[in-house]
Amino acid sequence: MEENKLPMVSKERIMELKSQYEMFRELQQKVLEKDVDYGYPAGRRSGKPTLYKSGAEKLTRLFSLIPVFEVTRQVETDDFICYTFKCVLKTTNGT
Repeated sequence: MEENKLPMVSKERIMELKSQYEMFRELQQKVLEKDVDYGYPAGRRSGKPTLYKSGAEKLTRLFSLIPVFEVTRQVETDDFICYTFKCVLKTTNGT
């Protein structure tokens, strides 16, 4: 039977993750605007704030991600049209 192995964690990796988290928090404070890029949906003022479309677009640019849209559902009748899309964010190398 094969053992489940946990990924190796190093002090360097922990410090890298901490640094990335701190940079993200700085980005949130300096670039993302409350009630423009993130906030609470109408009628809800408790719990965690939600990332809005404009904030997601800023993060996409910051991390050099490319949005790829796929149609997942398409309904067309004489008086009704509805499309549902899935957005997949990819890096410049395609991952």
